[in-house]
Amino acid sequence: MDVAVSQARGREDAGMPNLRQREKQIQYGKNTPEYQLYLQQIPKCQRRRGDIRSPDPYANISKRAFDGCVSVSRSFSWTAVSDDEDDDA
Repeated sequence: MDVAVSQARGREDAGMPNLRQREKQIQYGKNTPEYQLYLQQIPKCQRRRGDIRSPDPYANISKRAFDGCVSVSRSFSWTAVSDDEDDDA
């Protein structure tokens, strides 16, 4: 029984660098000027259920799938900002 516990802990420890990298990617996207403008235009409290959200860093998905989710969320916020700027012009 101790072997199963140690194996489970080993998997958690092995995933920690991956978790830190995922959180770093999300923070990088949130620090962009486009995202800050997106926050001003659509505050978190006004977002609807279907709106794009930052991906869950704890999700059990591959690195490639997570990178795809990050890319979609970033491109959505940039698109929303550029669409609103076009409406203002």
